[in-house]
Amino acid sequence: RDELAVQQTIVEELHAEIVDKQDEIKTLEALLEKKFNDAAPPRGNSDIYHDIKLPKALQLYTWQCCEYFGIDYKVFLSLMYVESGYDIDAGKDSQYVGLVQMSVDNIGYIEKELGIDIDIYNPYDNILAGTYWLSRYAAKYPDDICMQLQCYNMGEANAIKNKNNTSEKVQIFMDAILSDRGKNAVKEAGYIDN
Repeated sequence: RDELAVQQTIVEELHAEIVDKQDEIKTLEALLEKKFNDAAPPRGNSDIYHDIKLPKALQLYTWQCCEYFGIDYKVFLSLMYVESGYDIDAGKDSQYVGLVQMSVDNIGYIEKELGIDIDIYNPYDNILAGTYWLSRYAAKYPDDICMQLQCYNMGEANAIKNKNNTSEKVQIFMDAILSDRGKNAVKEAGYIDN
């Protein structure tokens, strides 16, 4: 009985330590989020933060990934909105996951290409995977933003097969991304005239 009581006490102490550490982690995460929310965007880039459902820390990280991979930031924000509505947990129990609705089947390839582990359920890794994935198509079809986005959305083989497809589903997807913020960014980049 004494041994059982000692073990019970040890378990209770460990549990208390875990709860304390979890509280400490939550506090640090809140401080980090506040730091990002209070931070000014990098000099000369005042168009990073938008009044959208995506936390500022993730907006900044998205901008950094877009810069790194050469992806238009506004178009990618629009793509994320169309794919998930900026819902970090979108598709949590499905084939397509997170902010960028990345297929779980693509993760092994992306990990191999980038040489890092990707946790597709982590919003930062999800954004990294999405910007990398779109950059592959941007490199392959540099003058055709519509083809880049269709490849991202339906896979390259299907995008090629449906290149001239004006189906309602494809048109709705493209219009949603290329309208408003996205369309303005695409015009500024010189991909379309009107």
